[in-house]
Amino acid sequence: MPRSTPLFVVSTGRSGSTLLGSLLGQLPGQVLLSEALCLLDPARLLHDHRTSAEFAAMLTEPVGAASMLTTHHLEPAEFRYPFDRLDMRYGRRDGIGPLSATTLPTLTKEPDELLADIERAYLHELYRPGVEPVSAHLRRLFDHLVDRFDGTGWIERSGASLDYVASLIEAYPDARFVHVHRRGADVAASMARHPMFRLHLLRIKVGQICGFDPYLAPGDGTDRLDEVPETLHWAIPGSFDPERFIAWDPPLHEFARLWALQIRTGLSALRELPVDRVHHVGYDDLVTRPVPTLVDVAQFIGADADAIGGWIGPAADHIEARDRDPITIDPATARVLRLGDRALTSAGLL
Repeated sequence: MPRSTPLFVVSTGRSGSTLLGSLLGQLPGQVLLSEALCLLDPARLLHDHRTSAEFAAMLTEPVGAASMLTTHHLEPAEFRYPFDRLDMRYGRRDGIGPLSATTLPTLTKEPDELLADIERAYLHELYRPGVEPVSAHLRRLFDHLVDRFDGTGWIERSGASLDYVASLIEAYPDARFVHVHRRGADVAASMARHPMFRLHLLRIKVGQICGFDPYLAPGDGTDRLDEVPETLHWAIPGSFDPERFIAWDPPLHEFARLWALQIRTGLSALRELPVDRVHHVGYDDLVTRPVPTLVDVAQFIGADADAIGGWIGPAADHIEARDRDPITIDPATARVLRLGDRALTSAGLL
């Protein structure tokens, strides 16, 4: 039976959820599972059914799209796996297992050993006969990690999780959610510099033009180059050109659209929850009023007064307010941002 009440920190990405999640993970008893879902394609897989063996294999199978970045040293800072150690399970050209990029290295300096421990557990205490939803497998795994690190509860935080928060609500009807939101222009500008969001947008554009996702198709996509415009050959896995990727400069409004769509669909889903199951955190409040903002979040997730008292000082000291970078907002970007702003205003968050 599940033991921990699921707690998800959700956002559009580039909104401060990494910072908040890392601080909440320092509360006594809380085990932070950073980016445990994002490389698993949760919107597609949460309700799929797998045997224990099939699910365990999913946790170790390299994620092909990630290898595009790791091979060329383009992975984001969130990828903490020590590729350059010679004794590691994954090399840069291999891709990376969905838990090994960030989740396990956040928990331990020896992520391969922890992954091997998880594999062994699926032969014994985590094994179940028959098939189960992936969401059930994940919950049992997360509870296992709580036990492994002597915790009392887990916090899962993945970037761009607002995109599939409706699936999380359906899969975990007792879950609670901390939603971190940030000014759309700042999010869009940050996405435009971030390799995973740039790759995500590139996949969308290639899929729209070609009618298939070469990053999910069998092989490396080169067998279907005749279906891809020559101007996009550099974006196909088997012929990926890192210099072209770095130089690629899509307009800001395309990243603003990623933000606005997540805000609209995510807030629509969160709005259906009782007020005691969702807590909204503004990034500006987090960096300008860290103490009351963090105390409110800690109380929401059920931390007691003694735990908060010992945690709040160091946590607040970790936050540094930064001046906003100047951002030029063109008319097309402004129109898209207004869509997200209206959703935030309707939810009382702007």
